[in-house]
Amino acid sequence: MSTINRILCADAYTLASFDLVSAEMRHQSAYHIVFRKCDVPSGIEDIGVGKVIFHGLTRILRQLFETPLTAHEVDEARRFLATFHLGGKPFPADFAMWDQIVRLGHFPLRIYARRDGSTVNAGEPVVQVIGDPGFGELAGHFESKLLQVWAPSARATHLRRWLEYNESLVRETTDFTSAAEIRALAQTQLSDFGDRASSCSEESEVLGMAHLTSFLGTDTVAGAFAAWKASGGKATGSSVRALAHRVVQGHPEEIDSFKTLLKVAGP
Repeated sequence: MSTINRILCADAYTLASFDLVSAEMRHQSAYHIVFRKCDVPSGIEDIGVGKVIFHGLTRILRQLFETPLTAHEVDEARRFLATFHLGGKPFPADFAMWDQIVRLGHFPLRIYARRDGSTVNAGEPVVQVIGDPGFGELAGHFESKLLQVWAPSARATHLRRWLEYNESLVRETTDFTSAAEIRALAQTQLSDFGDRASSCSEESEVLGMAHLTSFLGTDTVAGAFAAWKASGGKATGSSVRALAHRVVQGHPEEIDSFKTLLKVAGP
């Protein structure tokens, strides 16, 4: 079951727009997502210019639509919105539509999108959402959640450019000639230690999975585990035993920590 209330995952002005739009839009409408550009860090701005790695939509769609809308969500939303309006009245929402969706047993939407991991052009539509006739407002309801695909896409785009940069270094500094050998080595040259830099566990999972679109090494176990589950148990990332600062500091001398590692883990 979804851990969020799908009615309440929109912006407030979106919830309350159902009786403000035209009759035509309320009957049927479409919504599109386009990445106009993707800013990248200094040093790799000349690599992959105008290209974006689209990634992260599958996870969002599963979170939103894997289970039917429930009467509990409608009741919970109704009780919450009764307290939400600044003027003291219940905050408006189209509960007639939500009750109908519960009876239908599915969300009457069609979603067309590029596959996760696709390379797209900046300015190219990547998602199109169309509400079935009579459910035009539903097309725009999940806008704020679908737009969250920007974060994993930005991370995946940055890392793909770093991968291509690393490949250029491999070509310059080794005798490798085949593209497969060059990529295999380049993919081991950047590892993700971002778990402690995230604001929450979900961010670690989302951005940790994006890292794995280009590189193999990660210490963000939450991201690798989420990718492993999403891929049906396929190997998705890897790590090695390493020395944490507290481990090194817990020995009389730094060299003792390396001796212990060698003894325990072997060459």
